[in-house]
Amino acid sequence: MTYYVIGFDPSIDNFLFFEFVLFLCSFVGTSFGFFIGCVFDSYGAASAVTGIVINIPMMFSGIFANVPAMPGYLRWISFISIF
Repeated sequence: MTYYVIGFDPSIDNFLFFEFVLFLCSFVGTSFGFFIGCVFDSYGAASAVTGIVINIPMMFSGIFANVPAMPGYLRWISFISIF
């Protein structure tokens, strides 16, 4: 539904590719959660590290601040961001 409301190309090929990318993104998020859960023994440590590891790339992805406005020594973080 959202695909067509946004105004993307209505062809079935593009729609299926879009759905495939969303499917892969859900697997990446799930596997990241499993990885953090396996690395740490306690729930508290895993929750703390997950918050840090998710929030730092999100801050530098361009959602909260424009990449050109960032200092030059921090711009590289936007290239490794998963967002």
